[in-house]
Amino acid sequence: MTSWLLLFIVVLGPQAQASKICSGFLPENQMSIPAIFTSGITESQFNNILRRIYNEYRIEFSAQGAEFVVENRWSDPTVNAFASKNGQFWIISMYGGMAREPNMTYDGFAAIACHEVGHHLGGAPLYGRDSDMAVEGQADYYATLKCLRRLFRGDDNGKILAGRQVDATVVRNCQAEHRGRQDQLLCIRAAMAGVSLAAVMADIGSGAVPKITTPDKRRVSRTDETHPRAQCRLDTYFQGALCRVPYSQGLSMTDYRVGTCADERTYTRGLRPRCWFAPPQ
Repeated sequence: MTSWLLLFIVVLGPQAQASKICSGFLPENQMSIPAIFTSGITESQFNNILRRIYNEYRIEFSAQGAEFVVENRWSDPTVNAFASKNGQFWIISMYGGMAREPNMTYDGFAAIACHEVGHHLGGAPLYGRDSDMAVEGQADYYATLKCLRRLFRGDDNGKILAGRQVDATVVRNCQAEHRGRQDQLLCIRAAMAGVSLAAVMADIGSGAVPKITTPDKRRVSRTDETHPRAQCRLDTYFQGALCRVPYSQGLSMTDYRVGTCADERTYTRGLRPRCWFAPPQ
């Protein structure tokens, strides 16, 4: 464990001390995957992702008057991840049990870390009028709309994707929506991270694996603040990756349209799926 991660755990102690907390990347569950198991990603990969997230976002959190805290809980068997606040400390708590889920990939776990960052920085819609944390669907949207593309922008994404099986629908849509080759590759990689998480959610929920080609057709009448269904979440990751608004453009805590694909007259791809999101009337 790196010294900065260890320091944060010593300072903050148990995650339960946090004053505000999201309900978790997954709904509450009783799953437990101890560190003796070697499935999922390695401890080295786990630490690498957390280090990259911290280095990428610590200055942005500081600009908000907050101290960004990444809790490294590799030894904890909990199959989940959380975002919380404890005064000036804005926390994401990342658990080894989640990383060891058999279907977990490096990019999928990075997407989970991005989701937790999204609760803090992902903008509207928020949990109720008095909240300052993004709802679950918005945190998913932020993960591929901004965070993963930002995190992976310096990688050799062409080489990385060349060794993977990539969904043809993802490639076709990313190439249609993004002009530059690097933006296309970032879109593909971010969307495929969502595909890998679909397998994780199906395994944990004992359901069918969602597919890019079978989007959720439901339309909510009001924004769902809880965890959308697995298919709806995959749709959200895909649309976030497709949105051509630059990942460098900021978001708003009050206006869901800022920094996103929100106008249906302008965008045909990249919009928040209506299976969880309903524009304010």
